[in-house]
Amino acid sequence: MPSGLQSTLTLTPSFIPTQCEAELPPIEIAIPAPPKGYSGVYVSPLNAGLRRQLGIGNQPVLDVLFAPEGSPASRAGLQAEDLIVEFLGKPVTDRDAFNDAVESLAPGTPASLVYLRDGKRMPVTMTVGERP
Repeated sequence: MPSGLQSTLTLTPSFIPTQCEAELPPIEIAIPAPPKGYSGVYVSPLNAGLRRQLGIGNQPVLDVLFAPEGSPASRAGLQAEDLIVEFLGKPVTDRDAFNDAVESLAPGTPASLVYLRDGKRMPVTMTVGERP
């Protein structure tokens, strides 16, 4: 299989006219992997002590460290120090699960996201981008 994130499709001719004595080789076509979704946001899990201090309790949340200007997250309104609590209608569990969920979406897909800013729940729709 070729390297990179792609698949290979092999086509083998199943009908060969009797006038053709040459055997036709299989045809291989490389199929590139679809682009992964991208939010552009840098997040870190918020530790239990800070969650208690902020009155969040045991609910896992992701602290937004940085949302670059022009990124999908920034265009949706996220800023540093916001706390992501839900993505696609489900509570966030950890950074890897959040990133995997974003990457599983095709660029251009609208995705619901809820974050906390100054203790207020902020539901937004982020249009997933393509990694630059």
